[in-house]
Amino acid sequence: MFLLVSNLLKDFILSLPPDRLEKQKLQSLTAMVNSQIFHRPECRDALLPMMIEELKMLILNWSEEETCIDLLSNILEVLHRPDMGEVRGHIQLILKKLLQTVNQRVMILGQEHELSVSHPGVLSLSLSLRWEPGSQSSPCCLYSSAAVSAGFF
Repeated sequence: MFLLVSNLLKDFILSLPPDRLEKQKLQSLTAMVNSQIFHRPECRDALLPMMIEELKMLILNWSEEETCIDLLSNILEVLHRPDMGEVRGHIQLILKKLLQTVNQRVMILGQEHELSVSHPGVLSLSLSLRWEPGSQSSPCCLYSSAAVSAGFF
């Protein structure tokens, strides 16, 4: 039942015209993240790839930056909750699909822009809370290395 609802929600968001109703799409995605549906791993499996692609497209198009940051922050905060079960694969998917895009955007904005502070802060904080620093497989180390080399920490 929940998976069916997740797929219907995903299809609805994907059916909306691109470059239109962007803020409303992001607000709807945020509501999904805050719902009980997102607590179910199989529903996250269905929804998260679509959410990531929407975020990536909007970040690349310089659209709705603050709302994108809010959604990404919200996703990571919800995934960090202890009652969410195994989320490593979901966080790795976010890193794999969004890390480069977010880093490029932060570098373009520069260190002084208020939004550039939000991107690395959101990702590094959430990842450092999820994995132990120094672990060879730690995505946090990968992100921290990229952020440090870019001069943001």
